[in-house]
Amino acid sequence: TGFYPVKGWKRYRGESAFEFQVPQAWLQDQAVMFANAAGPADRMPTMSMRKRAAPQVKTVAAFGPPQGDFKENVSVVKSKIHSGFTLKALGDPTTAAQRLLDTAIAPPSSGKKATLLQA
Repeated sequence: TGFYPVKGWKRYRGESAFEFQVPQAWLQDQAVMFANAAGPADRMPTMSMRKRAAPQVKTVAAFGPPQGDFKENVSVVKSKIHSGFTLKALGDPTTAAQRLLDTAIAPPSSGKKATLLQA
């Protein structure tokens, strides 16, 4: 669910109890939106679909700047987790955020540089 922009930001509330804000000019990814709106009956079955199990990871929402180059965007991905997992297992917010930067966003071998501003 989208809301009216306020002070250059617009809020998005997902059906799975999450909420975030994006810059007012950013657009919702239409491919993700339509894929989520289509139920299983709306999708044409193919040979590959019949052989595979349902995906364990699903993109729920995605936003980015109009005519962007895909370098700057935000996506919400829904995935099953192991039984008993808690966010506390990741450590305090600063430790968890730094681990994310160091292992997924800008690992040493990537040549990317990331700086944690706040957690």
